[in-house]
Amino acid sequence: MTLANLKRALAAAIAFVWVAVTLIFDLPLVPMGEKLDRSKFEEIPTFADEFDGDTMDPAKWNPNFHQYNVVFEQRGGWWHSDMVEVKDGALRINTAYKPEGIGGGPAGFYSSGIDAQYKFEQTYGYFEARCKLPRGGGKWAAFWLRSHGAGPVGDDIEIDIMEAPNFAKTGMNHQSIVHNIHKYSNWEHQGGKKIAKTFVKNPYDEFHTYGVEWNEKEIIFYVDGVESARRDTEGLAVKDVYPMFTVEIGGENSIPGESWVGAAIQDDENLPSSFVVDYVRAYQYKK
Repeated sequence: MTLANLKRALAAAIAFVWVAVTLIFDLPLVPMGEKLDRSKFEEIPTFADEFDGDTMDPAKWNPNFHQYNVVFEQRGGWWHSDMVEVKDGALRINTAYKPEGIGGGPAGFYSSGIDAQYKFEQTYGYFEARCKLPRGGGKWAAFWLRSHGAGPVGDDIEIDIMEAPNFAKTGMNHQSIVHNIHKYSNWEHQGGKKIAKTFVKNPYDEFHTYGVEWNEKEIIFYVDGVESARRDTEGLAVKDVYPMFTVEIGGENSIPGESWVGAAIQDDENLPSSFVVDYVRAYQYKK
């Protein structure tokens, strides 16, 4: 066996042992896959926002369920468009406790989300954002893709490129995100599947890139340009999707509570906090 082959075999053995350990102890996987091959995609993005201005671009984004200055109950808190700002070259979705509410809403924890529905939609390709995650337990930030338009008959798809529900956890799990895929049929949720829990070093203090490559055969997730997980597309709808950035609070009926993100959110030293997005881009495959 040559030295190169020995090194490859050793690397494969180490990766196998590490995967086994993570499964046994429910630890996040360190990305160890192939590097993203950008040569497969067109150089010019089909969609991009560098957030270089001082306001959200209305030609690219819808705020807060497509409503400015309207309060919406969202899980354990409230959403309002005032919680979104573009500042210092980045999008910021802020989360804070508002003792007097916003826009006529009651006292509570407020955050928000934006989406590009009807502004930009694409089937297949590569989607990526560079983000810094918000500090504090009881909430989760997400960068995801969602299809629409199936109506009462048909299937939809949701690809959660990055969800960050693990701040309150300890050790390696604290520094981790998850990749998920959800199916919908006739407007009903048909189940979700956690594809992987992935280790990301210092995600609350440093920027990292989160991406997904989607084609006819596979959905491949990346962190900082390295493959972190993949699955085949069998049984999933093929639809145009649009990007979304959201911060949600665990709980229901606008009351914070224990959920998959841990204990209920607290008004502590981590608030206010911000989900910071440096840029988002989408690319199509070369023809």
